[in-house]
Formats: sequence, structure tokens, C-alpha cells
Amino acid sequence: MNSYRRAEASYISGVLRKEIFDVVIENQKGKPPTTVSEDEEYKKVDLNTFKELQTVFRREDGTITAGNSSVLCDGKLKRDLSKD
Repeated sequence: MNSYRRAEASYISGVLRKEIFDVVIENQKGKPPTTVSEDEEYKKVDLNTFKELQTVFRREDGTITAGNSSVLCDGKLKRDLSKD
């Protein structure tokens, strides 16, 4: 949860602006391209329900939940795709 709070504070303060670039996604014919200019993940999380999620791999002291596992996978995928 702290990472979501830090991400929000970084976006609001502008400290990450130099490191973020726009990504243009081509759409179907006739539709204009979509431009993504910021990570929206920190805006989507509901910290109240985040606390209630069960861990996946280690029930007692695990840290991976449905709330943070997809973000980890997305980051890994982007890193792998950017190697080419």
C-alpha cells in the first residue's frame, strides 16, 4: 500500500515527469490513436479493500495478493518487450 501512496505523491509533485513518456496506441480504422501519458494504477486501487485481500503463495506471511500481482507482471512484461 505504501508503494501506491508513494506513486501518487510522485505524480502529484512532478518528480517523475522527466522519466515518463507518452505511449501512442493505434486503434481500429477510423478511430484516433489513444495516448497514454501516465500510469493510472495508483488511481484505481481502493486501499480499504486492498487490506482485506488474501495472500496467494504463502498464507501466513505472504506479500503477493491479487492487488499487487498483476502490476508486477505488467512491469515484467514491459521490461521484456523493451529489450528488443
